[in-house]
Amino acid sequence: MTILKQIITILREEFKKLPDKRGTKHLTYAIEDIAAAAFSVFYFQSKSWLDFQRNMLRKTGKSNAKSLFDINNIASDNHIRDVLDDISVEKLQGIFDKIYRLLLEKGTLKEYEYFENTLLVLLDGTHYHSSKNIHCSHCQTKIKSNVKGEEYTEYYHSAITPIIAHPKKNSVLSLFPEVISNKDGEDKQDCEINASKRWLDREHIIAKKYKLAILGDDLYCKTSLIKKIREKKHNYIFVCKESSHKKMYETINYVEKLGEVDTKVVTGRNKSQKKESYSYKYLNTVNLTGDKDSLSVNWCSVEVKDDKDKVIYSGAFATDYTIDEHNVEKIVEAGRTRWKIENENNNVLKKGGYNLDHNFGHGKKGLSELLFTLNILSFLTHTICLKQDKGYKELYELINNRKTFFGHITTFTTFFYISDWNTLWDTMIEGYINGLHLNQ
Repeated sequence: MTILKQIITILREEFKKLPDKRGTKHLTYAIEDIAAAAFSVFYFQSKSWLDFQRNMLRKTGKSNAKSLFDINNIASDNHIRDVLDDISVEKLQGIFDKIYRLLLEKGTLKEYEYFENTLLVLLDGTHYHSSKNIHCSHCQTKIKSNVKGEEYTEYYHSAITPIIAHPKKNSVLSLFPEVISNKDGEDKQDCEINASKRWLDREHIIAKKYKLAILGDDLYCKTSLIKKIREKKHNYIFVCKESSHKKMYETINYVEKLGEVDTKVVTGRNKSQKKESYSYKYLNTVNLTGDKDSLSVNWCSVEVKDDKDKVIYSGAFATDYTIDEHNVEKIVEAGRTRWKIENENNNVLKKGGYNLDHNFGHGKKGLSELLFTLNILSFLTHTICLKQDKGYKELYELINNRKTFFGHITTFTTFFYISDWNTLWDTMIEGYINGLHLNQ
């Protein structure tokens, strides 16, 4: 069984467990068919894909929704949204857990190991909906002003989108996201840090096999979050800017003047074979805030210069790893990896074919959050297929563009009935290489 078929089997098993406000008797559309139909839209990244499948089913008695996703009956878009609106996004975590259990069994995560038996987990928040008019009970709000100075309320959704990443790998693996969501009866709005703490409180299957090193930008370099990370026995490497940690840097600058900050200089060549120099500094056991009960962290920085002695990058990090001349480069490299959550995750989701900012359906309760998570799940599924599904990988590498790839497979499954995934990939590969010759 291919990895994609295994994932679809997991999806349907878990979708069957979803609560259904309609009850269980005399249902035309099973809950697993409704949820799988929603997932299929994100898998193909086509809002109209289900319409084409309904048309195919009506005319031929067959559909690719059935052959590819085992969907027996295709509900209307409105019925799908109505049923899913009542389902909490929390109900989808089991799918991510089962998929990652499968990846652990296959040894896929081994290639992402960075420090010994350790995975780098990056945290960052992203917005995925905003509107003056469309909103639900979970929306966050901002008071804004228009060009005339008139105030209005902006409704929006955001979430933490954790990923597993490695400095030497282009692909990232999406983890179960944590929505930043207002709750009924709460006056104070939810925030990125609180959402991150909730994510850390979850049981994560990967943490049973690996240690986790939590990475994030300067926003995350906070006492309360570091305490939570320590409580969960994870490690951390956070960007640590002088502008937001003034007391800490007063100490670092004072110690540096005494000549007691350790240094290391390394020269090398970049991808273009041009010379670069890396100047590292590091200091263990320094107070994060300067308060009486301040946490002690370890600090390091790097300044990168090109062959003309121009500074092309500088950054600093706080961590609980004890730093020395043997590991300072590796710690800094890990810290700098946090950019991947923007470039190779959030930006791909918004601009690389996943249309994360698009309103696929907002609902009145949890629909927006559920559909957002199904979109993340489709991204994870595509990444896994690109690694482990031979046909998927071969076709994708021939096309070599994410949006074009989605467009081609959507078009193909719109016009032709396909019996299974392997037939889809094999036929499209043959057509791409040699051209398909249809009978006249």
